Amino acid sequence: EVDKRAVGVEGSAIYINEGDKIKMSELLQATMLASGNDGAAAIAYYVGKGSLETFVQMMNDKAAELGLSNTHFNNPHGLHDNEHYTTASDLYQITKYALTLPHFSDITSQTYYTLPATNKSAKSRTVYTTNKMISENTADNPYYYQYAKGIKTGSHDQAGYCLVSSAIYDGYTYICVALGAPSVDANGKEIEERGEMIDSKNLYRWAFTTLEQKDILKSTDT
Repeated sequence: EVDKRAVGVEGSAIYINEGDKIKMSELLQATMLASGNDGAAAIAYYVGKGSLETFVQMMNDKAAELGLSNTHFNNPHGLHDNEHYTTASDLYQITKYALTLPHFSDITSQTYYTLPATNKSAKSRTVYTTNKMISENTADNPYYYQYAKGIKTGSHDQAGYCLVSSAIYDGYTYICVALGAPSVDANGKEIEERGEMIDSKNLYRWAFTTLEQKDILKSTDT
């Protein structure tokens, strides 16, 4: 049941209602695809047994368990906070771990998800991925990359546009962490091109066409 404190969290949202009764699997999918800050807060209040602080401590405990020395969480959704920070290297480690969890890759590779009707909302709601690298391959989507598989976007004024993604081709799998792509130019005008996606796409192309594994020495060589 959605805690009233999760409703109306600023930023991107899935527009849940106070008292909505939603399956955790449904809430998780909608939240991950649409970057729902309200959904993240609802999950945090539920798992933290009514305490956001308890859930955030669980996040930091997990970070410590994974050996992340440059990460500290202060909220469940990533809105700007001076005490909420991480690094590209730590995000890679988080992603590498998350990809071992059941259903994570399936969820983050979806392009849309339909949240069923609830006791507070008579109609179902369809949300779409914010990751244009895996959304529709159309003429007006320059970010689409056929080998991309998820994973998660994120953005606000202080962090810029960010993307953690993965791509699989010809037996090779890569994870790319792109952070801090500008959202405005030097004059404060909004930039239309999503640099984090263009850069990720170019890096994957370079990796798949340039890098390969080779046997340097066999175990039988002397």
